[in-house]
Amino acid sequence: TDRRRATEEREQLVRRKSDFVATVSHELRTPLFSIHGALQLLAGGPSHLEPQDRRLLQIALASAERLAKITNDILDVSRMDAQQRRPPRREPLAPERVIAEALFDASHAARTTGIAIEAQLAPDLPLLFGDHDQLVQVLVNLLSNAVKFSPAHATVVVSAAADASFVSLSVR
Repeated sequence: TDRRRATEEREQLVRRKSDFVATVSHELRTPLFSIHGALQLLAGGPSHLEPQDRRLLQIALASAERLAKITNDILDVSRMDAQQRRPPRREPLAPERVIAEALFDASHAARTTGIAIEAQLAPDLPLLFGDHDQLVQVLVNLLSNAVKFSPAHATVVVSAAADASFVSLSVR
C-alpha cells in the first residue's frame, strides 16, 4: 500500500510538472512570436539605423529565434510526455482547423528563411477523426522539415482532400 501510494504520488508530481512546463511554454510562445515579428519588421524596413543599432537588432532577432526554438522544443517534449501517459484520442476534427494551427506554428521558421507556406484545401472537407494534438504535431514536424530542406524562396504546400473513405493531408 505504501509503495503504491508513493508511486501514485510520484506519477502525480510528474504530471503536474509536465503540465506546468507545457503551460509555461505555450504562454511564452505568443509574446515571443510578437517580439520576433516586430524585430523582423524593423530588420526588413528602411535602413535608417546606424550600423551598431542594426547589429544589435540582428542579435536580438537571432536571440528571439533561438528562444522560439527552445520553447518549441520544450513544448514538443512536454507533448510527447503527455501522449505517453494517455492513449490517443479519437475525436471529430475539422481538417481546416488542424491545418491552420500547424501553419501558425510552422510559419515562424518559414518567415525567417524566406519560404512561403501555402494551404490548398478541397472545398467541403468532411470531419476527420483523430487526436488533435498529435495531428497538429505531425503536420508541424512535416512543415518544419519541408521548410528546413527547401531551397530559399520556395513554396511549401500543405493540402487536404477527401474521397469516400478518407481525408488525406499532405505536405509538399
